[in-house]
Amino acid sequence: MTTLSRLSTVSQLPGNCLRSLRTFKSRSVMRSPFCGAAQISSLQVAKFNLFERLSIESVPLFHGPPTLTSTSTVSARCTQNAGVRSVLENVTPVHAALQTKSGILPARLFSPDLVSNCSIFIRKASTRSKSRAEAIARHSVAQPSNLGNDEPEQYENELVARDHVLRYLQSEGIDVTELEDVGLPPSVAVMKERVTFLRKIGLTTKDINGYPLMVGCSVKKNLVPVLSYLEKLNVEARFLPDFIRKYPMVLNSSVVMDMEPVVDFLLGIGIAKEALGRVLTRYPDILGFKIEGTMSTSVAYLVSLGVNMREVGPMVTEYPEILGMRVGNNIKPKVDYLLSLGIPKQVMSKILEVKPFILGFDLHDRMKPCIRDLLQLGVKEENVARVIIQYADVLGLDVKQRLDSKMGWLTKHAGVKREDIGQIIEKLPQILAINIKLAQTRVDFLKESGFTVEEIGSMVAKCPQILAISIEESLRPNFDFFIVDMKRPPSELVEYPSYFTYSLEKRIRPRYIQIEQRDIKCSLPWFLNCSDAKFEERLQVDFVERPDDAETEDFFIMGGRMKIKGEDMKEALDSDDDFAESS
Repeated sequence: MTTLSRLSTVSQLPGNCLRSLRTFKSRSVMRSPFCGAAQISSLQVAKFNLFERLSIESVPLFHGPPTLTSTSTVSARCTQNAGVRSVLENVTPVHAALQTKSGILPARLFSPDLVSNCSIFIRKASTRSKSRAEAIARHSVAQPSNLGNDEPEQYENELVARDHVLRYLQSEGIDVTELEDVGLPPSVAVMKERVTFLRKIGLTTKDINGYPLMVGCSVKKNLVPVLSYLEKLNVEARFLPDFIRKYPMVLNSSVVMDMEPVVDFLLGIGIAKEALGRVLTRYPDILGFKIEGTMSTSVAYLVSLGVNMREVGPMVTEYPEILGMRVGNNIKPKVDYLLSLGIPKQVMSKILEVKPFILGFDLHDRMKPCIRDLLQLGVKEENVARVIIQYADVLGLDVKQRLDSKMGWLTKHAGVKREDIGQIIEKLPQILAINIKLAQTRVDFLKESGFTVEEIGSMVAKCPQILAISIEESLRPNFDFFIVDMKRPPSELVEYPSYFTYSLEKRIRPRYIQIEQRDIKCSLPWFLNCSDAKFEERLQVDFVERPDDAETEDFFIMGGRMKIKGEDMKEALDSDDDFAESS
C-alpha cells in the first residue's frame, strides 16, 4: 500500500489541515466535522497518527528535491497560537526521527501554509467553542451531543441578538448585571413591549432595577394573567405599583398553581371576599407563603390560645402580617411574655382579637423596654397587666419619649405633680398619646368653672379621664346639674372627680332623686360608686354612712363607669400616633 492510500484512511486529521496537503486528491474522507471543544481535544489526542503510520521505507516515495524546513522556523511560526504549540510538541519528535533515519524532511508536509492554516483553524475552533459554551450557559440548555455544521452559526446569531437586547435595556437605564443567566426574548421589539408594559402600570426604572428579573416575564403568559387576577380580587389599579414593589415575585407566579390556593385559604378562615383586595394590598407577600406552613400553623396556635375561630378572619383583615409570623420564634415568645406579666389567658385572647397588631411589636426592642420604662415611671408591677389590658397600644410606644414630650404641659398647665405620673398612667395609659391641644380645652373648661391649676392637677391625678371625655356630653351637663340641682360645693368634685365619668341620665339624676326623696345626706361615692343592686340595698336600711361604705374605686377601663364613646377617645389622642396601624 502506497503512502497516498495510507493517508486516505486517516480520519483523525482536521479537514482544513488535510485540504492544505494539495498532493492528496481524496476529499470525501476529510470532512469529519468539529464539535466544539471536544473536537479540539480529539486533535490533541490524535498526536498526528499520520506520522506513526508512516514507515521509514515510505519516505523515498516523495519525489522532488528535498527542501528542508528547520524545526526552529516551524516553531517560530507556530508558537503564536497555544493550540498549534501543543501540536508542535507532538510533531517535533517525529521530525527528528525522520531526519535521523533518512536525512530528508518532507517539505510539503511542514510547509508554512500548513502551519498557518492549522493556527487559523484551531483559533477559530476555540473561539467558536467558547461562544457556543456562553450561549448554552445563558440559555440554560444542555449542549447537544451532535451539532450540525450550521449550529455554531445559529448560536452566534443568538448571542448577537441577545447583545442587542441587553444594549437596549442598558439604554433604558436598566441594570443587566443579574440577567446573565436569564432567558430573554431574541427580539428587541419584544423586550421593548415588556418594558413599556411595566412602565404603563406605574413602575419606574428604579422599580425595575429593584427586581430586574421582571423583564424576563412574558406579557401574555405572565404579566397580563397575574394583573387581571389581582384586579378580580379587588386590588385597585392605583395600588399596583406599590403592590409590585413590595412583592415583585408575584409577576413570576402562576395564577392556578400559586395564587388561587392562597386566596381559597384566606376565604376559608373568614376573610370577606370584598376585603381581599385590601388584605393583599397591605401584605402582598402572603401570596408567596405555603398554606401548610406558616399560615396554617399561626391560625392553629391562635385558636389554641382561645381566639374565637370566627374572629380569625377579622384579625387577619386588620393585620394580615400575622400569617407570615412563625409561631415558635415569633408569636409564642411574645404571648408567653405578656402572660408572665399577669394577663389571664382568656383576656390575652380577647386582646389579640381586638388588637392583633401588638404581635408585630418586637419583643426585645419594643415590649420589654416599654414595661421597664413604665416601672421606672412609678407604675406598680402588679398593675402593669391592667395598663396593657386598658391600652395594648402602649407596648409599641417609646414611653419615655412620649412622656417627655407631654411632661411640660402636664406639670405647668394641667397642674400634675411628677410623683403622680405613675398613678395617672395606671388609670389612663392613653395619657402617653393624648392630644395636648384637645386636652387643653378640658383644662380650660375646668378653669372657667372656678377650679385652680392645683385643684385641676389633683383631679387629673385621681381621674385622668376628665382630659378625654366630651365637654358637651359629660363635663358641662354634669357640672351644671351638680351646681344647680344638687347645690353641692365644688370642693366635692375636687375630692371625687370621677363624678364626671357617670351618665347623668342613667345614673346621676335617677339615684339623686331617690336619695332626695328619702332625705339621705351622703357623699358622691356612696350613691354613685356601686351597682344598682347594691344601691337598692343601701336604700332599704337606715342610713349610717361609715368609712367603709364607699367602695374602693376601680380602675378606669376604656371609659370607666360612663363608657366614653370611641370617637371621643380617638379625638382625644394624637392623630399622628405610631400605633400598630402604622407600625
